[in-house]
Amino acid sequence: MKKIVVLMLLAAIVCMPCAAFAQASQTSEFERFLAEHNLTIPQVFADESGAEDFYYWVMDILREDPYHIFAFGHYDYQIFSEQIQQAYLDENNISSVFNINASVDQRDLLKYNSFYADGSPNYNCYSYAIDYTSQWLIIGTLSGQRWDPKTATFESSVNMLRDDLEVLGNDCISINYDLPQANDIYNGYNVIALRLSPIGESSTDFHFMKLDYSFGDVWRHKPGKTCILTYNDSPTNDRIWSSEGVAKIGNDYYYTSSSLYYDSKIAYITYAETHMYSISYTGNNYHGRGTDQNKHFYEYTKTCNSCGYSYTYWRAELCKGPCPLQRVVEYV
Repeated sequence: MKKIVVLMLLAAIVCMPCAAFAQASQTSEFERFLAEHNLTIPQVFADESGAEDFYYWVMDILREDPYHIFAFGHYDYQIFSEQIQQAYLDENNISSVFNINASVDQRDLLKYNSFYADGSPNYNCYSYAIDYTSQWLIIGTLSGQRWDPKTATFESSVNMLRDDLEVLGNDCISINYDLPQANDIYNGYNVIALRLSPIGESSTDFHFMKLDYSFGDVWRHKPGKTCILTYNDSPTNDRIWSSEGVAKIGNDYYYTSSSLYYDSKIAYITYAETHMYSISYTGNNYHGRGTDQNKHFYEYTKTCNSCGYSYTYWRAELCKGPCPLQRVVEYV
């Protein structure tokens, strides 16, 4: 019995440094790769562990497909993944020239989407969704906030998005969690959908779609730098969004499979610069006095049909008399 205990202790002692060595070896591989290829960790990662986790996630994809086209919402993810990819190709003597099968229209390989338009690699899904295509947007950028993918929650992301839309001059903003229908959208309003996706074990990315209700219940989106797509279904919570896409390289199109899956709940945001009001009479009224003794005042409520914002106001009308309220006012 003593021999068995001693052997177990010896095995544990031997395995502990082995595990520590394996961990150290893995960490040094990450550091070696960065150093040899002169790569720096982007600001998006709060610490080195997040960047390391992202690195191994990207490397797993590249080993399966060295020419995988990454499509992120966050710009730092996009650039860092491309830097890792180029360094991986160089290190393994793999040509950087994409080998595109010209006999097949790569756009036909899309599974969950249909090709719509080329788009520019200089803007992302968020920029496309809100028609702000002069730059690559991250949630919170327009309102001067930093969206931290390590600590961002779905709720905080939605709040930052609302702030961004307000900065753009939108007074009417409503956030719902039920899929809107094109017939219910007022003319001049915009509808976008936001969803989040985990990356590895410690990071998060975002993706947007927008409703093009001029064509009915049609949703379009732009994964990362790739082309603009039409989603083949309705963006409901029971369907996971994928990051599959088509990139235009020269005059050819290159299909890339999914590497991200957006599976959080969905926020549907309807917004416009002005409210769409309905007016209703509250039933409150009174007869004027003094210089207003020939007027009668009525209270009304204006309510936005989209976001629900409301306020009350009084409107004066000439009282042709005899007014039953006038005698009451005179004796108050």
